[in-house]
Amino acid sequence: MRPRADYQRVSSAHRDPGGLRRLDAYVRRVGAWAVGRDPHRVRVLVRETVLGNVAFPFASLGYDVTIFEPNIASIQKATVMASELALSVGFAASMADFAERRFDAVIIDGSDAADGSEALGDIRPFLAPSGIVLCHVRSIRPDALKHAGWRCRDADRVSAFFLAMWPLFARLGLRRGSGKFHLLDASDAWAAVHVPCPFLSRGWVAEFETHDPSAPFVMHAVPTFGAGGAERLVYELVAHLPGQGFEAKAVPITGGGELETWFREHGVATVPVLRRGKFGIRTFLALRRIFRLQRPDIVHTHLFVGDTMGRAAAIAAGVPVIVSTEHNVNESYRWSHRLVNRLLAPFTSGHVAVSEEVKRVLVEKEGVKADKVRTILNGIDLDRVIGRGSRPFRDVPRLIMVGRLMFQKDHATLFKALALVKRPWRLRVVGTGPLERRLRELAERLRISSRIEWLGYRDDVPELLAASDIFCFPSRYEGLGLAAVEAAAAGVPVVASDLLPLREMFDATDVRFVPTGDVPAWAHAITETLDDPSSAVVRAARLVPKVYAEASIDRMVSRYAALYRLLLERRTS
Repeated sequence: MRPRADYQRVSSAHRDPGGLRRLDAYVRRVGAWAVGRDPHRVRVLVRETVLGNVAFPFASLGYDVTIFEPNIASIQKATVMASELALSVGFAASMADFAERRFDAVIIDGSDAADGSEALGDIRPFLAPSGIVLCHVRSIRPDALKHAGWRCRDADRVSAFFLAMWPLFARLGLRRGSGKFHLLDASDAWAAVHVPCPFLSRGWVAEFETHDPSAPFVMHAVPTFGAGGAERLVYELVAHLPGQGFEAKAVPITGGGELETWFREHGVATVPVLRRGKFGIRTFLALRRIFRLQRPDIVHTHLFVGDTMGRAAAIAAGVPVIVSTEHNVNESYRWSHRLVNRLLAPFTSGHVAVSEEVKRVLVEKEGVKADKVRTILNGIDLDRVIGRGSRPFRDVPRLIMVGRLMFQKDHATLFKALALVKRPWRLRVVGTGPLERRLRELAERLRISSRIEWLGYRDDVPELLAASDIFCFPSRYEGLGLAAVEAAAAGVPVVASDLLPLREMFDATDVRFVPTGDVPAWAHAITETLDDPSSAVVRAARLVPKVYAEASIDRMVSRYAALYRLLLERRTS
């Protein structure tokens, strides 16, 4: 292919079959790692057989580039070339020249090692803790790399089908860099992607990372990083499992969501799939490929899309242990959902239910064996909780509801009940969802819209809870009700639907339970709470120690870690 981008024009890679594809793969992967960073602060170490083919393009893009080349004569020649191109590039003739430096990205081009293991051997001391290694390899052997302390994160196929036939083309008069050469290379690029000829595969640009081979590796598959309880559980597990001796990553299958920035800013390891296709086939294949390359010891799946796609891909990839957490009683599931779960259950090593009621549903409705289900309550980050204290209600009490704007959460019942309450009140609605327009219209019809604040997604929920007087939780069904647990931990009086999972956590003496969907009962419960705020505050304060004792992140993570160890022991015994 002919050079198109400016960075391609400072390289002779276009004179090699598949050379620009390899260069593009390097640039794309380093760019993805460095997103949001200043390129001048991204340190790149390049080892290459043809000096400048890779290093010069990166220098032209503004990266801080160092070339490692033991041959002094080659360094002198490359220095002149860099000067002629007005590029700033550093050179090192021995490892001692950069013994004190740590590089964000290391690129090894032209390695003759079949799987890159030899080339990777002496790189580890110079790699920054969160850095990546890119290597051009002929094949990838994940198990061999895993035992050597390396893991293949992902790989781009940069095969050149006619590379093996190049001597024949050269004898026939085809010159490198000619028009016919570029035409053949462009056709070859299309074939490399669309023609399944694995026996002709000649190369990959593989992205490697270091890892601890003694630490079990867990990958959590979840549909998106939306602002839900399941996604928050994944965040907490991936962030805290290293403290239990595990390595962990989150895999958002379809990507996106309110918590995406949260994961990135807190440095929680993720592997996005980012593949779409009819019937989810390309997504499934991409997910299976990630599991095959990264070789997790455990795949842990969440929510329906994560459960189905994640477990199916893990089964196809030969993952030793598969765990599924059920986060809800899922009264909206149809027979088809139940059937899929029944079909996947025999291949699942263990199931986790977030409450005893969820466990009952798994056993009775989805046919999971009771001895394969363990109940582990979701935990909350108690360090983020801000106590409301014992202050009295405001003159105009501030009510709050936190949850997705969807059928399950039943905002409509709360709105209709509040329209019947004759006391002063204001309601804050935290969350986004598909029913927002309908709910706004309902509030207008009920003539209460002026008393409702629509806050959307917020990452300062602890502050909002601490400033509230009553927490309303009118859900139709729940697996546990994490939002209510957070409110209780903050000492906010809770008025909630009378759901069995909530009964497992709270006593009726501490939380005001109301029949689900009963508008008059909800109006009565809220009115009584507003009429006797002192008693409500005392009940809420009484509940705080119990929540702290049973709903801590550390307690939850340690129980998951114990389950993982048990399942791994069973697998190896």
